[in-house]
Amino acid sequence: MLPPDTLDGKGFVKVSPLGLFVSSSHSNDSVFAVGDVASSAGGIKLASTAIRGGRGIAFNIASLILCRENGLSSEEASKTLMNIAMPNDALKLVIGGTAAAYTQGRSTWGVDVKQKVFGEDMALSHGLRALGVTS
Repeated sequence: MLPPDTLDGKGFVKVSPLGLFVSSSHSNDSVFAVGDVASSAGGIKLASTAIRGGRGIAFNIASLILCRENGLSSEEASKTLMNIAMPNDALKLVIGGTAAAYTQGRSTWGVDVKQKVFGEDMALSHGLRALGVTS
């Protein structure tokens, strides 16, 4: 059970802007939240954002471990952390042989949108690249 001051008004875990550290008077810089549980300043909660956040958190955890092993202060260690981007207002959807996309307050749709956004493999190659996997 999380302490009440860990959650925002909607029940999401409050996180700091840098590194998705849990923001609470009960936590320190060793507790993280990402994905659907993390509070965000707007945006749409998507798997791609959670994956990006997870990669950033993994980097930050490794960085904190190395900094502590080398005797760096918390202030010095914070300079090594990756800033993790929060979700943006974007949504992409395949609809039959076409697709629709909403980003930066603008909607587009059509066969060309499907090709540009999803390619020939329904964006599998995009996802694999985001995970650092090459074929």
